[in-house]
Amino acid sequence: MNPALAGVDAELRIGSRDHGRIHDRATIYGLEFAWGLDDSSEVFGQVLRTEAGKGRVMVGGAYVPALATELPVYGTFDAYKALSAEIGYRRYFGTPGSARPFVGARIGGTRVDAIRATFEIPDGGITIANAPFYRSGWSASGGVDVGVIMPVSDTFSFTLASGLRYSSDLKDDDSAIGGLGLASINDTGSRLSVPVTLTARWDF
Repeated sequence: MNPALAGVDAELRIGSRDHGRIHDRATIYGLEFAWGLDDSSEVFGQVLRTEAGKGRVMVGGAYVPALATELPVYGTFDAYKALSAEIGYRRYFGTPGSARPFVGARIGGTRVDAIRATFEIPDGGITIANAPFYRSGWSASGGVDVGVIMPVSDTFSFTLASGLRYSSDLKDDDSAIGGLGLASINDTGSRLSVPVTLTARWDF
């Protein structure tokens, strides 16, 4: 990859990096429809779009025995863009018409757009540019929610909620990095997050 380094042995040491370290915070927006079973419970369907910007992080090092040193390796990853479709159930507590806490659970699927990555060893003048890393595809997702619904009128309210969300492994693409002995670095891609959502709700 760098002719000036031909014949120089090196060992790539790539470590795991979680989603939050690469992409930092994400923006989530979407639409939901719910059907009340009674005054204290409902089922719902939700479609959400999640987006997080490009991320650059040191992913490991390239150890060069001849120099007894390790050169930092950096990875720059495409923006994270995902579409989730989930169904779930909520249970409310307290008296209708007042602020009420709730708990809920959801399950469904998440489709993540393809992600490419550029790997660089600046001190070695080496770049693997725009390499396929994850293919677009669907993965299982789900989670649990806790929150509170705050009525403003008989038909309008706000909901503030948080909880845990999980998406299973992404579809790895080794077409560019497999030949470099790096096929295992994208074998996972699962995501665990703790979103905080504010929702405007109309009841009909």
